[in-house]
Amino acid sequence: MKSSDDTKNLEEKKREEMLRVATAILDGTFDIKGYYGLTDGGVEAIYVAGYEFFQHKKYEQAQQIFSLLCFLDNSTPKFYYAYGAASFMLKQYFNAEIGYRAAMLTGDYTPKLFLRLAEACLWQNKIKETEDSLNEVMRLSQLDEFKDSDDAKHAASRASLILEGLKRTKAKAEEPVTANQESK
Repeated sequence: MKSSDDTKNLEEKKREEMLRVATAILDGTFDIKGYYGLTDGGVEAIYVAGYEFFQHKKYEQAQQIFSLLCFLDNSTPKFYYAYGAASFMLKQYFNAEIGYRAAMLTGDYTPKLFLRLAEACLWQNKIKETEDSLNEVMRLSQLDEFKDSDDAKHAASRASLILEGLKRTKAKAEEPVTANQESK
């Protein structure tokens, strides 16, 4: 049986630990994965497991793993990108958009990512955001760092096709309705 002093010491240690964690969070120096004893290799192993689920079309499991990784390491863009991709495959387009935007905020700013964002926005019928993202694909594809990339060329080609489709859809919607069309 623990003595009263042991209980007080344990409670004091818990308070000190909570204060240390709270201070680190406020300072922006808190390392969640380190707190749980995970190394970069351990986090990468979790990512590989999520990727395997994704490859085997087990998108719900993949999404859960990628969500955990975003929590454990919120500064790695590929975890957010993967979360967005799994969400997209589950037809959770809003969650996909969030994942892709978070990937951008953590440093991934590529034509391919903007194309994925555009696709998620398009499925939500967010036409302005879709067009903005597709135009950003086109702009980024021309930058020196991307212009020789096959990924950027593919993204630009696809963005061009989607933009053309959006223009045709808008033009068709703006056409006046004739008497023949009304009777159909």
